[in-house]
Amino acid sequence: MEILVVEDNEEIGYLQERILTSNNYIVTRASNGKEALELLANKKYDMIISDILMPEMDGFQLCKTLKSDSKTKNIPFVFYSANYTENKDREFALKLGADLYIETPIEYDVFIKIINDYFDKLKEGKIKVREYLFEKENNVEKIYSERLARQLEKKIILLEKKITENNELTKKIKENEERYKLIFDNTEDIVCLMDLNGTITFMSKSIEVHTGYKDVDLIGKNIKEILSPRSYTEAKKRIELRFKGIEELPRYEIEVISKNNELIPFEISTSPIYVNGELSSISIVAREISKRKLMEESIKRSEKKFRSYVENAPDGIFIADSKGNYIDVNKAACEITGYTREELLKINLIDLIPDEDKEKAANSFAKVVNEGKSSVEISFLKKGEEKRYWIVEAVKLSDNEFLGFAKDITERKKLEEEKTLLLNAVNQSPAIVIISDDKGNIEYVNPKFFEITGYNNSEVIGKNVSFLSGEPFSKIKHKEIWGIISSGKDWHGEFKNKKKNGDSYWELASIAPFKTQGGKITHYVKVAEDITYRKLAEKELQEREETLRSILSAAPIGINLLKDRKFVWSNKSMEEITGYSMDELLGKSPRLLYLSDEEYERVGRILYKIPREKEFEDVETKCQIKNGKILDLYIRASPLDVNDISKGYINLVMDITENIKTRKQLDENLEYFAHLIDHIRNPLAIISGFVQVNVGDEKTKDVVIRQVARIEKLLRELDQGWMDTEETRKFLKNYI
Repeated sequence: MEILVVEDNEEIGYLQERILTSNNYIVTRASNGKEALELLANKKYDMIISDILMPEMDGFQLCKTLKSDSKTKNIPFVFYSANYTENKDREFALKLGADLYIETPIEYDVFIKIINDYFDKLKEGKIKVREYLFEKENNVEKIYSERLARQLEKKIILLEKKITENNELTKKIKENEERYKLIFDNTEDIVCLMDLNGTITFMSKSIEVHTGYKDVDLIGKNIKEILSPRSYTEAKKRIELRFKGIEELPRYEIEVISKNNELIPFEISTSPIYVNGELSSISIVAREISKRKLMEESIKRSEKKFRSYVENAPDGIFIADSKGNYIDVNKAACEITGYTREELLKINLIDLIPDEDKEKAANSFAKVVNEGKSSVEISFLKKGEEKRYWIVEAVKLSDNEFLGFAKDITERKKLEEEKTLLLNAVNQSPAIVIISDDKGNIEYVNPKFFEITGYNNSEVIGKNVSFLSGEPFSKIKHKEIWGIISSGKDWHGEFKNKKKNGDSYWELASIAPFKTQGGKITHYVKVAEDITYRKLAEKELQEREETLRSILSAAPIGINLLKDRKFVWSNKSMEEITGYSMDELLGKSPRLLYLSDEEYERVGRILYKIPREKEFEDVETKCQIKNGKILDLYIRASPLDVNDISKGYINLVMDITENIKTRKQLDENLEYFAHLIDHIRNPLAIISGFVQVNVGDEKTKDVVIRQVARIEKLLRELDQGWMDTEETRKFLKNYI
C-alpha cells in the first residue's frame, strides 16, 4: 500500500515515514499541499496523511481540492495535526471529506493501529471513503476563514508570549548551543557540515564510534578523502544538484573509509544552509546501516533460499491474479500439469479443469477472493487430456494475488478406491475377518463374524481376542499362537472358539502381523473359515472308519491295502496267514511272499491288469510265509476307485492249502468210483445174457432178471450222481 505524507516539518515527516515503512507501507513525502498536487498528477496513492498548517497550500485547501476532483475524491484523506485540535476544526475537516482526524502527540503503535484498522474495514466493506459535504462554496470559505483566523489568533498569542520570553530565550541560546553540541556529540547518528567545496567544517564526536576517526582528525579535510570512489562520485553529483536549487532529495547510501581502511555503509540525508538568502554550506545527517545491510543481505539470502524451497517444493505452487490467470508457478507445478512455465503463464486456472468440475473450481476461487482462503479436492486435466486429481489449498496474498498449493492425489484416490473395494470385499466375505492392535485388542470385525458368533459390534470392539477362547485347551492354544505372531511370523491352523450363546465352533484360521516399514508390529489380521460342519463330518467319518477298521481287523480272512504294490495296511488275519505283523509289512512289496519273480509278475498281470473288465480279479498262487512254510493262497483284488487306480487296491487273501488237499482227495475218490461202476456193468450184462439163454426155470429166471434190472437202475442213479458230483467238483474248485 502506498501512502503520501504531506508535512512541512522535516523531523515529523521523517518520523512518520519511518513508522509507516517499518509496517510495510511504501511512503512518498511532500512538504506542502502544492507539492502533493504535483505528485498526485502523475501517480495515484492508497492514502494521504496531511498536516493542516503548511506554507503555500495548507491541509484544508489540499483536502478540499482533492475531494472536489472526481479523479482523487476516492482517496482516503487523513489529517494529522498538533495545532488544530478544537471540535470545530474536526467538524470542518470531516465536512471537507476527511476520513480520519488524528490529533498529536500520539503513541506510535496507536497511530499504526488506526491506519491498519481503517484499511481492514475498507477492504471488508464496513466503511466507505467519505465525500465532500459542502453544498455552498461561501460556507466553506467562511468556516475556513474562521478556523484560519482562530489559528492566527492563537499564533499571535503564542508570538507575544515568545517575544515576552525572547530575552530568556536569547539567554538560553548559548546554553542550547552547548546542549545541542552535547547532543550531536552523543547521538548515534553523525552530524556533519561542509562548505561548498566539500571541506568538512564540523563533525560530531560520534564519528569516532563508527569509523575510528576523531572529529578533529576530519575537520578541514575534503569528503573525498574519506569516501570510496563510487560514493564520492554519487555524493558529488547530488551536492551539485543541491547547488542548482533542488531543495529536496531522497536519502541515499554511501561508503565511508574507516581509519583501519574498512568500508562502512551509511545512509545520509543532506540539507542546504542559507545565509542572507544565499547557499553557504550543506548539513549532513548520516546513520550507519551496517546492521541493516547485513539484515538486507540476510533477507536476500532468505528470499533466495525461500525461492529455492518454492522451486524445489514437492507440491505445485501457483500464483494467480484476481481473474484466475497464472502469474507465477514453480517447477513442481509444471511437472504435475505437464505444461512449461511459459505455457502456464498464458492460461487461466479454469482451463485445466474438466467441464464437470468447472463450477466447483469457480466457487472455490470465489471463496478465497471473499474469505481469504479455501481448500478443495478437484479433478484436473494434465496436458494430453489425462484426468488426475488435486487437493488445492489457496490463500489470498492481496486483492490481485492469490497463492495456491496443489498436491497430486491421484494415486491416493486410487488407493482409497481400492481400499473401499477391499473393505466391501471384506464386509461381504464368507470368511471371518478380525483386525486387532498390537496388544490383541479388537478394532474391526466383518459382518460374517457377527453372523457366526452372535455378538454385536459394541460387544467386541476394544476387547481382547482372548475372550473368544472359551475352553482351557483353546486358552493354551491362544498363548501358543500369540507367541508365534508376536515374533513376526504368520500362523495357520485350526482353532476352537466360543460363540455368544456358549456353543463352540471350529475355524480354519490364518493370522498375520502387520508391520511398519521399520519392522514394528502395529496390528494383527485374522482370516478364518468356519469349519464346524466339516469337523463334525470328519468326526463322523472317523467313527465310521474306526468301525470299518474294527470289522476288517476282525474279519476271518486276510485283508490288505496295496498302493503301488506296497503294503499300506493289513488286518490281524493277514498276520495269522503270513506270520508277518502289519508293522513288518508296512511299506514292503508283496514280492517277499512269492516263490519267484515270474510268479510275482504273473499274479500282478492278472490282479492289476488295465483295462479292467470286471470289478475284481482273482487268482490262486503259492506263497512262502515267514516261517518258511509254503501255502496255497486265493487272492481277490478290487481297486478302491475304479476311476483312479492310483489310490490303490484292497486285497482279500484266503489260505486254501487244506482245501486244495481235500479237493485232490475228492477227485481221486470220484475217479475210483467211476472206474468201479464201469467194472460192475460188464458182469451184469454177462449175467443177464446167461440167464436169458441158459436158465429154464422161469421163476428163477425172473428173480435173476429183476435183480439185474434193480442193479442197473442203481447204476443209472449212480451215473446221475456222478454228473451231479462233476458240478459239485467244479464249484469246489472255484470256491475252496
